[in-house]
Amino acid sequence: MGPASDKGSMDADHVLKTGYVVRTETEYRETAVQRQGDTVQFEPFGLQWRTLSPGDRVKKGIFLFSVGAAVGYYLFLGILALIR
Repeated sequence: MGPASDKGSMDADHVLKTGYVVRTETEYRETAVQRQGDTVQFEPFGLQWRTLSPGDRVKKGIFLFSVGAAVGYYLFLGILALIR
């Protein structure tokens, strides 16, 4: 009887010798820039934060703080309404 799958050998020696490609942050950024004109690409928040200018970092920080404060305020009001 032949192999059950046409994917090839899955014995331990073959699996251990298989290499995996891991892209670095620079390679990821280069491919994202190349594809930017075609579609919208996802860029992790940490990577996006490092590419911002100092002025834009302050603006984004203020915006995120104000959103967090607004969410916290309404959660606090909701808790007060539940307690009452």
